[in-house]
Formats: sequence, structure tokens, C-alpha cells
Amino acid sequence: MKVKDLMSTNIVCVSESTPASQIAGQMRKSNIGSLPVCDQNNHIKGIITDRDLALRVLARYEAKRNAAAASDVNTSDPNNNGSQTNSTNAATNANSTKSRNKNASGSNAGGASGPKDIAEMTAAEIMTKNPVVVSPNANIHDAALLFASHKIRRLPVTEASKVIGILSLGDIAVKPIYIDEAGDALSAISLADGLQSKS
Repeated sequence: MKVKDLMSTNIVCVSESTPASQIAGQMRKSNIGSLPVCDQNNHIKGIITDRDLALRVLARYEAKRNAAAASDVNTSDPNNNGSQTNSTNAATNANSTKSRNKNASGSNAGGASGPKDIAEMTAAEIMTKNPVVVSPNANIHDAALLFASHKIRRLPVTEASKVIGILSLGDIAVKPIYIDEAGDALSAISLADGLQSKS
């Protein structure tokens, strides 16, 4: 059996400029865990998974929130009565303000203003670039080896660099003859070290 026999073909691509909020909404609407990122000719540029959204968007929001909280603690600490400490805090706050003003016109406009700027991160900032892809004519066994060796759960299916489908580990697992391959791939994925984003 070949990849084209099991792949999903009703796929939706997003562009590199698509904001994170729209990507999350599309995943929820379509009940899917990944979206390929393509150019206007459907050539693949990357892939975004629900895990990418969690690690690269929500984690950045959490980091900004923690930084803002730490800044508030430093400026409102009642024990900071010494003139040297107050001078240090004033300098820190001045630098922080300069930094926010500097970023206001750049790609991080809004500084640590809250969730809005995080939700407007684009696909280009979130996606995994140069994703592992598979040919529609590849054997399912070879696709299972790709899942296992790269520790991924989804494979964009491309033809002449154009996305024509997605093959997921679940697509293989539902076929009784491929349960062993799917199990082996899942075991390899489960042994992945760290929190690296995988497609």
C-alpha cells in the first residue's frame, strides 16, 4: 500500500503571514492538529502543529507575563528605600521604557502589552521550517520509518514541492496490517528527548 492510499487530501494551507489566532481557530474548526504553511502556488514552506502553538506562542506569552510581574515587584518593593537601590530601579525602568518604545515600531510592536501581540505572531515565526515530507508513491512502511526516525506524527505529502495531502500516524494505525509499524513509530516518538518542536 502506498501513501496516496491512506493520506488525507482535504487539506488547508496557511500563508506565512497568517496570524496565530487565525491558525488556532482553523485547527479548532477543522478538528486537526497541524497545518502546512504554503506560498501562493501551494509550495510547502513549513508546518505548524498544535504543539508549536503551545510551545512557541503560549510559552512566549507566559515569559512576557512573568517578566512584567517581576518588573512590577521590583518597582513596588517597599524594602527598596535606599537611594542607590532606587537609582538602580529608576535606571532599569528607564531602560525598559526605551526598549519598549524601540520595539513599538518593529516586529514585536506592543512590547509586553498582553495577549494581543502574541496572538498576532505569524505563521513564519511559529512554523517548523523545512519539514520532513513524503511522496504520494512512497510505501507505507517507508513512511512509518520516517515517522520513527524523525520522531514526528504527521507528514506533508508533496509532489513537485506542492502539498497534495497529509499522512498522519493515526492514518497508518487504523489499518490492522500496519499496527506494528505504527506502534514502533509511536514508541520512537515517545522516547524523544526534551521539548523540541516536532511536526
